[in-house]
Amino acid sequence: MTAFPKVALIGPGAIGTTIAAALFERGRAPMVCGRTAHSALVLRTDEGEIVVPGPVYTDPMAIAAPFDLVFVAVKTTQTEAIAPG
Repeated sequence: MTAFPKVALIGPGAIGTTIAAALFERGRAPMVCGRTAHSALVLRTDEGEIVVPGPVYTDPMAIAAPFDLVFVAVKTTQTEAIAPG
């Protein structure tokens, strides 16, 4: 793993968006995949908003770049749908 690992996140729901925002605030820009394409993720807190620049991709299998760390933040019922073929 490099000093600055390449990070991906699958599942930008409540948990995934929180993880992506925490990474972004620490200088990491995760590659994000979800069911719906977006230009950015927005986490709203009592202190304001954290905007994580996108895009949010819809097909994780179409991304060829290797990653050092992948966060999987989907519900148990969705894990089979995101598993590699």
